[in-house]
Amino acid sequence: MDRYKLKTMGITHILNAAEGEWNNVDTGAEYYKDMDVNYYGITAEDVPTFNLSQYFYSAAEYIHQTLRNPE
Repeated sequence: MDRYKLKTMGITHILNAAEGEWNNVDTGAEYYKDMDVNYYGITAEDVPTFNLSQYFYSAAEYIHQTLRNPE
């Protein structure tokens, strides 16, 4: 989704589980730098063998903190 659409939707937080330059998707923290959003990125390979579960706790904590302290 483009930044304009995110802004018009009122998005304030982004949890990105596809961060990284290797995936050819420019949606890391730098992509959102001119927006007023809170960003949390996870560098994960988009392959079936990648152990994404290693990030479940930190992602859940980010979500929990966001819900406890909405902006």
